[in-house]
Amino acid sequence: MNDQYQDELKTGLDSQWACDPLESFCRRHGRPAPDCQILNVADIPSPYHDLLVHKDDMTPILQAYHKQPLVVRVLDKDMDRNWLVREVVLVGELDQVVAEYGAIRIRLDRFDADPRGLITECRQPLGAILEQFQIKHQSRPTQYFRVEADHVMQDTLSASVGQWLFGRRNILSDAEGELLALVVEVLPPDLVPR
Repeated sequence: MNDQYQDELKTGLDSQWACDPLESFCRRHGRPAPDCQILNVADIPSPYHDLLVHKDDMTPILQAYHKQPLVVRVLDKDMDRNWLVREVVLVGELDQVVAEYGAIRIRLDRFDADPRGLITECRQPLGAILEQFQIKHQSRPTQYFRVEADHVMQDTLSASVGQWLFGRRNILSDAEGELLALVVEVLPPDLVPR
């Protein structure tokens, strides 16, 4: 499995398709990859612009927006010794309102035992774990996009058929510049400025 993830990761990092690693889950389940269009930063409307266009982790930004901690609801996952690949939604711990849909590849061998254990439990967002353990890292959004909601996003984000959703593709690296995670983050429709 490790070679599979390493190959997919290289393809994902090199890919011009903004929604990878979501594409991996689509392939895995035989569903077509949703239409994804790369956007210029100026084309992202408010409040999505404020929530997506920054070099911070999404977790603290979304927790501040929703005024509560977020927890992970796993839709699908696969794991081997060095990699955790998961498709998730982040939901408010108090109201269970969906804050984000995400597809992420996490390189487990770059984490010490305690944070790695929490990561593999799949209850907390990676950003919360990075903050909890004060893991020095860099967040580097590589693309912003709009994606046409597929049936999974329709169900999890309460999106309409064919509705366009806004998101970003982000690379997280540790203090040495080594890859920690590759993530696609998609926000639900109908957010209001706060």
